[in-house]
Amino acid sequence: MKKFVSLLIFTNLLCACGATDQNEATLANDVDYVDTTTDDGSFGKLWEISKQVAPEYPFEAAKNGISGCVMYVIGVEKDGTIGHAKITKSYPEGVFEKNAAKALMKHRYEPTPENTERTAALTKIKFTFELKKSGNAEEAEQLCQFDELF
Repeated sequence: MKKFVSLLIFTNLLCACGATDQNEATLANDVDYVDTTTDDGSFGKLWEISKQVAPEYPFEAAKNGISGCVMYVIGVEKDGTIGHAKITKSYPEGVFEKNAAKALMKHRYEPTPENTERTAALTKIKFTFELKKSGNAEEAEQLCQFDELF
């Protein structure tokens, strides 16, 4: 058991050391991404969404009146597909992730006219699941900030 825990810690440390500088990151699939996760609009200068798929609301969450969100950092590849996705926040955990992931993997991006080299880029994306009268409305609003773009 000690060996497993040590191996797990070592693996996490290795994965955390992927950034080469603050504007470029190399992830497990060896793609150099330009980091556009700040809110300066730089992702929109490189890519625009060409296919956006809304996630299905999970039946149990709707039945139980649960609202929430899933936030990701995604890597858009040179071909406009999602090559990397990491959940940065999910509320409530374990409820919306599966449906958000299914929708996310169907998203497609087209390079802008300025992005002639089809530069791979990291950006943030948020999926919101909001019911008008949910049992967790106040907490979900506070944690997910439904009115704010991500």
